[in-house]
Amino acid sequence: MTSIQIRADIIIEQMHRMIEQNKLELVRRHAKDLVLHDLVLLTKLNDSKAVLAWCVGHSHSHLVVLGIHPAENSMVYTHVRLASEDKFYKLTLKAAADFCLQETTRLDYPELGNTPVPYSMSGTKLEFTFFKAGAPLAHITIKPLQIGGKWQYHVQYRPINVMTEIDRYAAEVWAHKSIASFAQSVFYHVHDEIWHACEQHKKMALTLLDQYQANLKVSALYDTDPAFAGALQALFPRFEYPDFSHLSVAEVKRRSLNMM
Repeated sequence: MTSIQIRADIIIEQMHRMIEQNKLELVRRHAKDLVLHDLVLLTKLNDSKAVLAWCVGHSHSHLVVLGIHPAENSMVYTHVRLASEDKFYKLTLKAAADFCLQETTRLDYPELGNTPVPYSMSGTKLEFTFFKAGAPLAHITIKPLQIGGKWQYHVQYRPINVMTEIDRYAAEVWAHKSIASFAQSVFYHVHDEIWHACEQHKKMALTLLDQYQANLKVSALYDTDPAFAGALQALFPRFEYPDFSHLSVAEVKRRSLNMM
């Protein structure tokens, strides 16, 4: 279990305590609400820093990441109109496993909607460049597919510059907002999402792999060679060790080249 996963579990435990202290009936009415939604989001935020708004009541828990997209920020204005018994919090994810869950008032909570959003896009709903503070981060393409008589969407992300995990999460939010706008509905199905490696880092990683014997296995190098591990993570943005441990260096390079 990583420190981020541990942090997510600890945050959920503190959320449970807040619910109990405020005598809210959420856990009794919807026992899995925090686990099915909030824990998944907290685990997905593998970046060390983020700010979130949390609204919780007898029958709902709404956790939203701020500073990602204007529409996400605006959710705080909806939250304050849900129920009179609701409680409101600001959750700050700090460095490493540190965090702060701070209660705020119904009056002050909407101020969280003013969190600056550094991200933007330029292009069409189905093909656009994703920016952060004016600098291009990724090129995103969305392809509608008709499968079984229903429209689904294939999304590809091609990083232009280095992206943090929070940048990647933001890119996915912007892509999904674009799909909803194109489909004119919030009810849509994403067939698959593919993250490609940053081309600059990919070339550097392939050059590094040339220094290793072609028949060496990933399992023999990954845990003891940080440079080798970093190269794999650069080549495969969604790298999972069990999928690669049995491969040789030569096989890793071939798999990477096939993705280009």
